[in-house]
Amino acid sequence: MAELLLTDELALCGLQPDGSVPAAPRRTWIGMGLTALFLHELEVRDRISIDNDDITLIDPARTDDPLLDAILDVTIAHRPKLPNVINRGSVETRGLLDQVGASLVERGLATPRIEGRLVKRTTGWIPDPATREAIIDRLRAAVLDGAQTMDDRTALVVALVADCGMASLVLPDGELHDIGVAVVRRAGDRNALTRLVRHLVRTDAERSGYLEQ
Repeated sequence: MAELLLTDELALCGLQPDGSVPAAPRRTWIGMGLTALFLHELEVRDRISIDNDDITLIDPARTDDPLLDAILDVTIAHRPKLPNVINRGSVETRGLLDQVGASLVERGLATPRIEGRLVKRTTGWIPDPATREAIIDRLRAAVLDGAQTMDDRTALVVALVADCGMASLVLPDGELHDIGVAVVRRAGDRNALTRLVRHLVRTDAERSGYLEQ
C-alpha cells in the first residue's frame, strides 16, 4: 500500500464510501482540517512557524507540491493570524477535498465516481474500502488505548476527524463513548492547529444551526 500522508488519512475518512459529496457544512469543516494539516506540513518543512494563533512566514519559496503551494499562498496573503489563514484556506482552495481525492486516485487509494449517460463526468471519489477501514480501525483503537499512549501524528488525525464532523468514526459506542470523547479532546489539546479547528468548527456549527449527529 502506498505511504499515507496525514491529509490522505483525513480525506479517506471524509470521503463517503459511495463517493457522494459530504453534506454541508461538513465539507467545509473537512476543508478546514485539510488546511490545518497542510499548514502542519509547512511547519515541519520550516516554511512557517506557528505560535498559538500567530503564524510567521519563514520561507516563501515554492515547494513543488501544488496543494502545499496553494496553502502557502493563502498564508502569505492572510498572515499573521492563524484563524484567518485556516478560514481563507478552506474558502480560497475550493475543492480541496476533490484535489486530495484526485491525488488518491493517482496512487491507487481511491477511484472516481462517474455519472451521466451521454456525458460522463466525475462527481466524487470512492475511497479504497480496505484502506479506509484500516485507518478507522487504527484511530478507534488508539482512542480506546487512551491519549497518553497516542503518538502526536495519530493525535492530529484523531482530533481532526472528530472535530470536522466525523466523530462517530473514531468514538466507541455504549458506556465507553464519554471516555472516548475525553480522550479525543485531550488529543486535540496538544496542538494549536487542532485546538483552533475545533473552535472554528463549533463557531460555524452554532452560526449555521447545525447539530452534529
